Amino acid sequence: KTTFDNNDFLEVKSIFSGVQKNVLSKNFQGGKVTSVFGGSDIDLTQAELQGRVTLRFEVVFGGVKIILPPHWTVHNEIEGVFHGVDDKRKYNHTGTIDAEKVLILKGSVVFGGVEIRSY
Repeated sequence: KTTFDNNDFLEVKSIFSGVQKNVLSKNFQGGKVTSVFGGSDIDLTQAELQGRVTLRFEVVFGGVKIILPPHWTVHNEIEGVFHGVDDKRKYNHTGTIDAEKVLILKGSVVFGGVEIRSY
């Protein structure tokens, strides 16, 4: 079941479960995603951010998929062991990247993965 979140700070916990969340914040300030033996699908395509915002991950034997607006800049600073961070966004050379909208991914992933997508 997908839930909608209007909060500016995202808090997701999926422990032995799955979470689907659509973020609708017009002043997204980042947050924390925890997945332990679980999975999370986070849709940020309707959210807006200004400046540099940090999204922190703590993933152990789990997976997270985040869907971003195509014009956001992403800096991956995630560390881990036996992990993967796959940026599968489609790049449109005619579109513009907004250097004022930067999402920084931090945290750790152990025996898990993070997938980044745009539509």
